[in-house]
Amino acid sequence: MSSELILNQRRPSVADPTQEQVRCHARDLVELVRVETGLSHSNSQSVVQTVLGYVCTNLPRLDKHVPALLSELEHPVLADKVNKILPLLRHLQFRTL
Repeated sequence: MSSELILNQRRPSVADPTQEQVRCHARDLVELVRVETGLSHSNSQSVVQTVLGYVCTNLPRLDKHVPALLSELEHPVLADKVNKILPLLRHLQFRTL
């Protein structure tokens, strides 16, 4: 297969988000955790930072790993606690596609 053909099969680049878009996504994620868990704003922000830090460190292919995690979390892993994080992961999946 020629390199030209391989290049043409790659996915189109996605523009980097603006600083305002990043702030908006961060606020959305913190609010999502706060509403779903009843945690304070500060604790919700800490949860989001912890989860995103884990994702950045351990899941380099978000397009593959996030859907796989969502699928795995459809079944109880830690009893009913899993239901608290599913909306966050779903939110992440849609933001990374």
